[in-house]
Amino acid sequence: METTVLLVEDDNNMRMLLEHLLKRNDMQVISFEDGQSAVEYIQTNPPAELALLDLYLPFKNGFEILKELKKSESWENIPTVMITASDAGDDMEKAFRLGADDYIEKPIDTRKTIARINKFLKTNS
Repeated sequence: METTVLLVEDDNNMRMLLEHLLKRNDMQVISFEDGQSAVEYIQTNPPAELALLDLYLPFKNGFEILKELKKSESWENIPTVMITASDAGDDMEKAFRLGADDYIEKPIDTRKTIARINKFLKTNS
């Protein structure tokens, strides 16, 4: 069974890089450029196995999406990894307080990123 990953990233180049990385590792990707579209998807679709969320997005930010995930009965337990160019410790602390499972800073290291993603997928299968 193919693993499905929800990806929410507004930077087109970063989204394409992450999509390519995930697909190359046999994962199906459902991606959105803005937080509102992602929240609408979460509210009406079955859960993915993992969510990758940029923090700063149009319409709804990564924190707001994370809150939606955690209040959804079907999505609340999926691993959630925040991705951001922000190195603000407050952002990391807030993400973990809201229930994020990991936090990756941009620019990403593709090998480390896929290793961290796989860590969550193996523990959940």
